Amino acid sequence: MTGAMSTRDDVDGKLTGHPTSPDREREDVMLGTIIGDVIGSPFKGAAINQREFPLYSERNTFTQATVCTIAFMDALTSNRSAAECLRDWVIRYPERGYDSKLLNWATTHNTEPYQSLSDNPATRIAPAALRAATTEMALRLTEQFISDSNNAPESRLNATAIAHACFMALAGETRDCIRNRISRTYGYDLSDNVAALASPTSKDQVNKSSTAAALIAALEANSYEEAIRNAVILGGRTDNLCAMTGGLAECLYGLPDRIYGPALKLLPSEMLRMIDSFYQCCGKDIWPIDPKPRMRHPARSRKLYHWLLGLGRICQVIR
Repeated sequence: MTGAMSTRDDVDGKLTGHPTSPDREREDVMLGTIIGDVIGSPFKGAAINQREFPLYSERNTFTQATVCTIAFMDALTSNRSAAECLRDWVIRYPERGYDSKLLNWATTHNTEPYQSLSDNPATRIAPAALRAATTEMALRLTEQFISDSNNAPESRLNATAIAHACFMALAGETRDCIRNRISRTYGYDLSDNVAALASPTSKDQVNKSSTAAALIAALEANSYEEAIRNAVILGGRTDNLCAMTGGLAECLYGLPDRIYGPALKLLPSEMLRMIDSFYQCCGKDIWPIDPKPRMRHPARSRKLYHWLLGLGRICQVIR
């Protein structure tokens, strides 16, 4: 598939895919993937056996999941193709833990889609749920984004399942409803629990089906933080696992400012601007991040964000 990504559904001359479509009312935003990636980055390959660990340290950073999620936001808000946006952002940030096939595809300008790690596309697909106004549109945007790059069948399945689950959560569906629908539609076994998957004998199962593990980690939790902690103790590729978990967890529970603030400070100013542009394109102010009653300081959060943008611009001028 070539050309810019389309978000329009013309029915009787109406733009039914517009974010203000009456199909549903948006109540959340999609930073959860990026925050999950940043929190999960230090624990990749580590064995964490307890839930009480610091979410942030000097080792936190953003990885390929964040870069590729930003690229998807770019594709959804510009006239550029998904492949062009993905290549552009990967080349800007080449040392972020990419799979070798993705990096080779991006740097050699190969026109053929690559087939790589099956969970990678699922780590970057959450913005489709916010941009779309219907389930069908969310799945179509997912298909458009991955068809230009990683079009392996299992990758398509995993990415579509995450986008579908996120859309259902944004639409207000219950966790049981999401679990049952995703299990039936995509064939995942979501009957396990985090405690069972975290046991040493289940590590191979988590590695082989990290998308299912991420879904379980989010659906079993009662808050964004609990979901991310679930993902970390499952181990393995915790950057990818927490990115997938975080996208769905934010849709389900919201994202407290005390959690996203430290992560935003680690992002370059051009990424912050792209995030801002994406939410504006969706017809939604990014602030407050968590619209639920738990959100206590939206004004402070807004000031923090714009302060970070200003600091990034100053640093660029100094360079």
